[in-house]
Amino acid sequence: MNKILLVFGGDSVEHEISIITALQISNKYYGKYKLLLCYHKNGEFYLNKNLNKIDYYKNLKPKLRDKIIFKANKKFIKQRGKKIFFDAVWIVEHGKYCEDGTLYSFFKTLNIDVIAENLYSATIGHDKVLAKKLACVDTLKYVEIEKNEFFNNKNKLLTELYDIGFPIITKPSDLGSSIGVYSAKSIDEFIENCSTLFKLTNKIIVEKQLTNFEEFNIALFKKNNEYILSEIEKVSSSHLLSYEDKYVNDEKSLAGQNKELPAKIPSSLKKEIEDSAIKIYKNLHASLVVRIDFLFDNETSKLYFNEINNIPGSLAYYLYEHKGIKINQLIDNLLDEGLSKIDDEKQLLTNFENNIFKYDKISNAKNNK
Repeated sequence: MNKILLVFGGDSVEHEISIITALQISNKYYGKYKLLLCYHKNGEFYLNKNLNKIDYYKNLKPKLRDKIIFKANKKFIKQRGKKIFFDAVWIVEHGKYCEDGTLYSFFKTLNIDVIAENLYSATIGHDKVLAKKLACVDTLKYVEIEKNEFFNNKNKLLTELYDIGFPIITKPSDLGSSIGVYSAKSIDEFIENCSTLFKLTNKIIVEKQLTNFEEFNIALFKKNNEYILSEIEKVSSSHLLSYEDKYVNDEKSLAGQNKELPAKIPSSLKKEIEDSAIKIYKNLHASLVVRIDFLFDNETSKLYFNEINNIPGSLAYYLYEHKGIKINQLIDNLLDEGLSKIDDEKQLLTNFENNIFKYDKISNAKNNK
């Protein structure tokens, strides 16, 4: 049985959401792989028997123990003098420095097999602006604003905002879980929102806020060159959901939203969503399971790509359950595909055996100053 280290936590503002994802995977999965939880916080990694208990995370600081260290080219970690072997690392961390390919690159640098999107696709998918530019599907009109540009060239930016038209949505380009998402009906509101946003990120995206719309979510992954699509979920809410609304406040929680799964929509719209999702997956070079969110303008009957989630919360397993794919089967498929990609990569040449320093022209080269 393959042993997989499930790395979660991380140092982003979505740290807690990653814990929820990891615990749901760990406590629901009974498939053909053995999962071992590995908690990541403040640049350190931990391994202990309490990591699958939600109460363990209520007061972490005094409890963290059993730190482990990954070493280059080693498929084992040492804990209390004992070697614990594993076959690969699987990353389920959300947010900046985790979901954007940073952690993937850390393990690749150590030559440790890792199941995750590679740096290229992870970076693109994690940046909302890059994703919109490269998806090659319809998006709402938007403006990207960098922190320095906002403070040094505000008049030009305000002109661009008037071109979009109020109300507008502002959000970080590189965060998820509705963190830092604000609505603004005026320039004054927008400027006030930016004072908070630029404490979270150095780049924000501003786009037109639809007033009569529906949101649709779909997940997909690729298996043996076939796209496995989930059911489509329709999410409706009378207000803009914040992080607290989604995960903290009971009266506005995700469970309290008007959610329809499967979405009762015309077959033509269903096909448009599915075809667009596959196109986005291809164009952004996504891998493993992703969730893609769309907005549908009821006034114009037009579908817009909103964003892609490289590592969706809880792997979006609930979207697959309605198609008869349970979490065990979903995870087995993802790990099968992830390990297969690792095997394919190992067949590629990574060096060129030709010592250029043996040539006189190189060895006699002088440093020109």
